[in-house]
Parts: sequence; C-alpha cells; structure tokens
Amino acid sequence: MRSKFLTLALALCAAALAQEHAPAFAPSTQTISTAASSSEPTDAQLADPNSADWPATGHDLGSQRHSPLKQINTTNAAQLKKVCTLDLHLSTTFETSLVEVGGTLFFTTPSGTYAADAATCKLRWHSEYAYQDPIVYPAQRGVAIAQGRVMRGTPDGHVLAYDLQTGKLLWNAHLVDSTSGAFIPAAPVAYGGRLFIGTAGGDWAANGYVTALDIKTGKQLWRFNAIPQKGEFGADTWPNDLAREHGGGANWTSVSLDPEEGTLYVPLGNPQADLNGGNRRGANLFSDSVVALDTQNGHLRWYVQQLAHDTHDWDTSAAPAVYQRGGHPYMTLGTKAAQLFIYDRTTHKLLSTTPIATRLNTGTPPVKANPQRTCPGMNGGVEWNGPSYHPGLDLIYINTVDFCAKYQLIPGKMIPGMFYFDGAATFDPPSKASGWTYAVHAGDGSVAWKLHQKTPMLAGVTTTDGGLVLTGDMNGEVQAIDARTGRVLYRDQTHAAVLGGVITYQTGGRQYVAAAAGGTWTGPLPKPSGNRVAIYRLP
Repeated sequence: MRSKFLTLALALCAAALAQEHAPAFAPSTQTISTAASSSEPTDAQLADPNSADWPATGHDLGSQRHSPLKQINTTNAAQLKKVCTLDLHLSTTFETSLVEVGGTLFFTTPSGTYAADAATCKLRWHSEYAYQDPIVYPAQRGVAIAQGRVMRGTPDGHVLAYDLQTGKLLWNAHLVDSTSGAFIPAAPVAYGGRLFIGTAGGDWAANGYVTALDIKTGKQLWRFNAIPQKGEFGADTWPNDLAREHGGGANWTSVSLDPEEGTLYVPLGNPQADLNGGNRRGANLFSDSVVALDTQNGHLRWYVQQLAHDTHDWDTSAAPAVYQRGGHPYMTLGTKAAQLFIYDRTTHKLLSTTPIATRLNTGTPPVKANPQRTCPGMNGGVEWNGPSYHPGLDLIYINTVDFCAKYQLIPGKMIPGMFYFDGAATFDPPSKASGWTYAVHAGDGSVAWKLHQKTPMLAGVTTTDGGLVLTGDMNGEVQAIDARTGRVLYRDQTHAAVLGGVITYQTGGRQYVAAAAGGTWTGPLPKPSGNRVAIYRLP
C-alpha cells in the first residue's frame, strides 16, 4: 500500500541483475535493558474506551478513534485557537499517528522518535535511529506505548523500544531482512506484556507476517504468515510454491485488539504481482483480508476477505474499528477499493458494503493493450487511516480519496527485493483528485451524510462526545465538523498537508486537539512538506 503515482512499470526493474535467493532470515534482538523508568501506561489504561488521554494509535485497543471528551463541542468549536506548533525542520514522509498519555505526545518520522509537551509543544526528548540496513521505503506510522516503553518499527526492518521518560534505547529487534524488500511501516499495538506488529514489502516481492514480541526484551513469541505456505490453511488458494513465497500480504498501518476476546484483528494488503493475476490464480489468501488471531499464540481464529484475487492494488490497509453495538460485537473497515465494510464478529457475516468514492470499471483486470480508466486508482479509497465509530450517534466516519487511473498490464520478471508491479498505472491529472468525509449508519451501512472535500483525504478521523468529527486535508486545513450534519464548524491552516493523526485529549483540565502535518506523498500534494505538529484548544 505504498503510494503509487504516474506511470509505474516493471520495466524499471527488469534491467536489474537477477539475485540469488538469500538464506532464511533469523530474527535477532539486542537487549540493552529490560528495566524502564515508568510502569505506565498499564493494560487497564490502554483498554479503556473512556480514556481522556489518547493512549493508542486508534485511541483504544479496538481502534474506535472516539473520545468521550466534550469540553470542545458544536457550540464552541468555532472559537478554537492554535496554541503552538512544533516544527521539526524536516521534509520526510510524515504519516505518523499521534499518541498522548499524561500530557506527553509521542510520534515518529522514518528515523526519529519524539516526545513533546501536549499543551505547549515543548520537545521533551528526541531519539534518532541510525539505519543499520538498507531502507526499502521511508514510511513510518507511529508508536505503541506500554509499561514505560515507546516502541516502533523502522524502514530497514527493525523494531525499537525506548524508555518513555528519557528516550534511551532499551532494545532493538531485527525482524526482517530489508534486502529482501521487507520493512516495518506499521504502528504497533501493545497489551498483556506483548507488542503486536506486522511487516510489509509486498510491492517488492516480500511476504508480510504478523508477530508478537516480548515488551521487556523484544524476543519474538510467535509469528503468523500473511501468505500461507505449503501445509498451512489457505495455501491451496495459490497455484504453486513460487507464487506463495512472493505473494505479498503486507501489514501497512496498524492492528486492532479486543482484550476481552484475546483476539487480534490484522488488515493485510494486496497480492503480488500487483496488477497481474495470471501467475497466481485463486483467491490468494490472506491478501486483502482481515485475519482474527489468538493473541497468545498467533493461531488463526477466523478471517474475512474483502477482495479475492485483487488485480488493482486495492489493499485492506487501515486498521479496522472493533466495537460493541447494543452489546454485540462488530467490526468496520475501509479499503483502497473505496468501500466500507461492516461485519458481525460473532457470525463473521458481512452485513453491508458501502461505496465511499467513485467506482468505475472495477471488475475489469488490466490488459496489455488499450489501458482502461478505473476508479479508484491505486492511490484511491482508504489509505492508512481507518474509520471512527461514534457510539452515541451509532455512526461510522471515514475519510477517502477520489482519484482514478488507467491500468495497463506489462508482464515482466520478478526479482526478489526489487519493486515489482507487472504493469503500470497512469493517474488522472492532480487537479481531478478530491476526497470525501463520510458518515454511515452502523446498522445498515446507509449514508447519513457525505462531505465533498477539495483534496484527497488521508488524515486520521476522530469523533467526540462533543458532537465533533476532527480531521484535516491536504491543503493544510485542520477541520472540526458537526458529526450530525457534516457542516464544517472550524478550519485552520497548518501550512502543510495533513497526512497523519488528528486526535484529542485532556491535560491540565483542558481539552486539546493535535494534528500531524507535513511530509511527502507521491500523489498530488499542494502544500509545502515541512513536518510539524499543531496543537489547539479553546481560549
């Protein structure tokens, strides 16, 4: 689910020298210290859906992205003022989620990990990681915090744990060989003494997997293959060993967790080669799926596939929202195919599918001649930020990208570790790209309202008990929207595209809103890309 724009062809890779298959990679961990200077946040804090903090990427472990705060509400949102901006003086990718506990914000760049005062923007610590291996793609989407540790993945295939108070490195787990095309852009989730994280690299012919690490030591406890290998359930949905060994199935963003069930919900990306299904006939499990895993051992409990045999790079990339409605468990998620799905988590039945952007020629695979315009293109739909569920209004909110492309099949040779599409996608002019913010009824998937946005919408979406939807756009605006009507109540310019998290939290008795702005994207990006975090509150 890396962003792709303009013409991307396998021909760029075909000129590279063929590589021998590397020996099997064995994960290793360098443990510097098992002690941390704090014991927070605890499991109880992380699992609390009513927390006034924002202790996990999706607020709570289930990624509902909903806050009970209401000091800022529909009657006063127009009075919001920017308190401060922390400018990082960088122009790297900046797709980070934001996490806040105890008045401290945590976030990442591809190589940097930051802790800042959540009320004043004052930097508390910054730890910079020196890459130890080749980097594949410099995307990084945030941290997990637990038991006094701040944990994150890296573009060269490592997972790092820092002391929450000091930023001192505690351990470094080398999970994947980046020369194979594998890396770790996802924001992890922590619970029960374990860190849950997935790997990516499908577009470089590297299979993804999901793993649990010991929070104190970084030791790998279990591993689940996103693409089942010979003898594993689902392996028969691939035609042969070669297709399975380079089948894709990246975990691009984060995961969700139900602590009462002990179930991990993992979104997995497209099969590989992205645009050519001729050499991988079958449903290609577990690509474009959510797998439900036992948190203790990684065993598969159940799965739902959103798209079998994908030939358009329409990943299930963003973490699903896992929630209770009327005492019954549900799950909702959006995909790059511009669809919102709602599932019953008891029966595993699909309850509704809602289109959330233009969908055109979606059933036609790419061909060699006469490229066909298809909507969405591979930069469309739901990218790296998933939906929010508002329990009080019983509505689901989601941002989406409306952006089409012409797909063409260009068969070539797969070289492990090299970017490999087996085709090309030529996007519409950037001027034709736009976005939407949708509100959908959780009961039947019908649309309550939709707000057409001038730019693609990639930022996080947060709802509150104050009746607000908080988000941002690629023109640099932070927005507060009336959750009932879709009317924009407040806009402020950050002067950089908002591509990361937009969250809310309470510290010192005041409610704040924070947004990650800046970065780069290979789609249309109208604003300067300097990375920054902007913080707001009422006067």
